[in-house]
Parts: sequence; structure tokens; C-alpha cells
Amino acid sequence: MKFYNNIFAATYNYYSRFKTEAPLFSSVCVVTVCQILLLFLIIILLKVAGVVDFFGMLPSKFYFIPILGLWLVLNFRYYTKDKVPEIIEAFEHKTKSERRIWGIVAIVCFILPIIIIAMLLRK
Repeated sequence: MKFYNNIFAATYNYYSRFKTEAPLFSSVCVVTVCQILLLFLIIILLKVAGVVDFFGMLPSKFYFIPILGLWLVLNFRYYTKDKVPEIIEAFEHKTKSERRIWGIVAIVCFILPIIIIAMLLRK
């Protein structure tokens, strides 16, 4: 979970600069999207490899929406207001270059799975 804690802390620090943003909500959403995109990538890789087609088993692709909502709630339960200062403090002990690298990793974890999924699903 340290990987996602660092992504959470990097996005929390970014969104806390803005007065109109809710950094906790935004950071949890970014972490959830990164995790769901990684799950999608694994599912697509299994489909392309011919192992199993998870979406073929479901009668509708919209059955995934409750799973996404549940995962978002679980992430909110994990990243409570009591736990956020611990995560931010551990992140602040890193050097400035390490914090900057984790900010870049957060962006890459958000964009790279989308690109790979698009390339794998291209016909």
C-alpha cells in the first residue's frame, strides 16, 4: 500500500494548494482511478492472452459501476482524516526530488494504463 500512499500524498499536496478543491476527495478519487485502471489493464491482458474474458461473463458492462462505487467507498474508509496526517508526514520526510518523482509516478499511473489498454483493444 506504500505505492498508493505515495500517490495519495503527492496528489493531496497538489490539491491542497487550491482553496476551492477538497484535497481528500480528489486524492482518493485519483488513487481509486489508478487502481481501477490497473485492474482493467490486468483484465484486458487476460482477455488478449485468451485466458478468460471477464466482461464476456457479465450480461452488461454497467455491472462494473457498483464495483467502482464500492472500491471508492473502501478507499475512503482506508484514507480517513486520522490517517492522512501520518501518510503526509511520511511523504514529507522524503527529499524534494523523491516527492517530485512520486508526483510524476502518479501522472504516469493515471495515463499509461489508458494508453496500453487502447493499444491492446485496437482492432
